Amino acid sequence: MSDIQITDAELEIMKVLWDAPEGLSTGEIRGRLDKDWERTTVLTLLSRLTEKGAVAAEKENRSYRYKSLITRENYSLAKTSSILDSLYNGSVKNMMAALCDAGRLTAEDLRELQKILDKGGA
Repeated sequence: MSDIQITDAELEIMKVLWDAPEGLSTGEIRGRLDKDWERTTVLTLLSRLTEKGAVAAEKENRSYRYKSLITRENYSLAKTSSILDSLYNGSVKNMMAALCDAGRLTAEDLRELQKILDKGGA
């Protein structure tokens, strides 16, 4: 799992990179973002992600190509585990109860979760 702390803004960059395993240039990243960020903003976020070890910057002619070094799945699992530990004392039951109480789980969600539980958890 990944212990790398990623800000909300950095996560926007990561989402774009996760959808492009071949890597992207700065311009390509900007073009795929839902945000209208300046080139310097994107470069700053990429620099931070590179320093954190979440992204690799590969020199390509006069520019760089950026690739994610962590998978979406590993990051999601680490983030979920962190939330589970910090807010629910590690209790999946308490987290699920909170989601149910908040109306966040649909009947379809509950059916799918029941199928997972019936299979033995995985």
